[in-house]
Amino acid sequence: MSLHPIHLGVDFAKDKFDYHGATLRGSLPNTPAGHRRFLAMLPRGTHLVCESTGSCHRALVAAAHAAGVALTVANPRQVRDFARGLGRRAKTDPIDAQSLYDFGRLTQPTADQAPSAAQAALQELVVARQQAVLERSTVGLQAAGHQLPLVKALHRARLKLLSAQIAKLEAAIAKTLAAEEPLAAQAARLEQVQGVGALTAA
Repeated sequence: MSLHPIHLGVDFAKDKFDYHGATLRGSLPNTPAGHRRFLAMLPRGTHLVCESTGSCHRALVAAAHAAGVALTVANPRQVRDFARGLGRRAKTDPIDAQSLYDFGRLTQPTADQAPSAAQAALQELVVARQQAVLERSTVGLQAAGHQLPLVKALHRARLKLLSAQIAKLEAAIAKTLAAEEPLAAQAARLEQVQGVGALTAA
């Protein structure tokens, strides 16, 4: 990477991403083809700055790591506070991309290390479990509105299926943690904090 990185803010939505830099600005589909086109246009020394957006950012982040492009996945709250400090209250995708660009340019964040295969798998498993738990909670709240025996039986079956899927995901999380010693050691240290269990550590 150059001594003076070329920062580029990237804001993600489900179907597209906006990018903003000193000279490069635009929008591309959030698809593998869009990612390839984007990475191909980047000059040497580019440092991408984005924020964690659930799953929308993960594919491009993985592609950037594979291509050797420096990037930082910033804390969304930190970026929001930074934008407010600049007096930037409006929120659109292009404005958010500009805020990420300014955040990178002015704070010079350290580039993230590429995750190991186990770290990437752990992240996906944890997100999948969170989604399944949320879905189970939503389905559980629907029980009061069911009267027909068939609907009640189907509802119970959905809850049972979701609980089984959550159990499988939790087992996979534990197996993934145990398979890589550095991850297992980090999780063990976190679990020494009062109130932090295995899933929170993961």
